[in-house]
Amino acid sequence: MEDVSGLASFAVYRDGAEIANVAVTEELAYAYTDTNVEANANYSYEVYGLDSEGVQVQKSESVLVEVVDNWTVSSDYTLTENKIVKNLTVTRGVLDLADYELIVLGDIKMPDGRININKGYLECENYISNNYGHIYMNDVNSYMSVKGDFSINGNYSAKENHWS
Repeated sequence: MEDVSGLASFAVYRDGAEIANVAVTEELAYAYTDTNVEANANYSYEVYGLDSEGVQVQKSESVLVEVVDNWTVSSDYTLTENKIVKNLTVTRGVLDLADYELIVLGDIKMPDGRININKGYLECENYISNNYGHIYMNDVNSYMSVKGDFSINGNYSAKENHWS
């Protein structure tokens, strides 16, 4: 939903059932992370824009999200859908988000390899990298959010990046 004028909140639906209501704020920064999911399952999400009386006035496209347990990337991999994982380890190769969202409920550990955010969205609790792990944010529409500790001893490349 691009135009949020006149909206009071957003209702978030998973598989047809409302799971959250997010208020519209002046900052126009909206995020919701669904942590009440099971590993190795697929979920369908929709967001509805609500006016001040709770009437649905806008609806997003439906988005399918795959949830997996701990995930290890050991060769090149390009996302083809949004994904939620418990923990992510990148041991080698390139993980390309390719305009998709990757939510890591726990830690990202990168002893080697690279993550290309590539107009995508990456969120995690903690990020840990050594000298051989890399993150590339080479587009203004690439976004990474680390809620806890950010530890990096390697290369970082960004052009007009967005950190939160």
